[in-house]
Amino acid sequence: MKVAARYSHLNGYEWLLVHEKKTWLEIENAIKSINAAKYKTKVSDEKTMKGKLLYAPIELNKAFSDKVVKGRVEGQPHGLLGHRRSSTHPKDNGAAGSRAEEDDRGR
Repeated sequence: MKVAARYSHLNGYEWLLVHEKKTWLEIENAIKSINAAKYKTKVSDEKTMKGKLLYAPIELNKAFSDKVVKGRVEGQPHGLLGHRRSSTHPKDNGAAGSRAEEDDRGR
């Protein structure tokens, strides 16, 4: 597969490139390693496309998840799934519900 288009909601793509470059590279490698033609198995029931083969989204998502998990198991230092990250936000001191957060909300 390939990334044909990108929509960066709230600059998420840019944030990944700056703060989680390894995670983005892992995502890119997982996408590139999937043969999308193998997952064109869903048969359309729509009136205008009856019988046309479509990509099976559930199987594609599973293949993507499997690739990411496999990469983590095969020795990559960080895995996308199950990988815990600490926040890099300057206001986040790591203590959920801290007094500082309550003060920021005006309480």
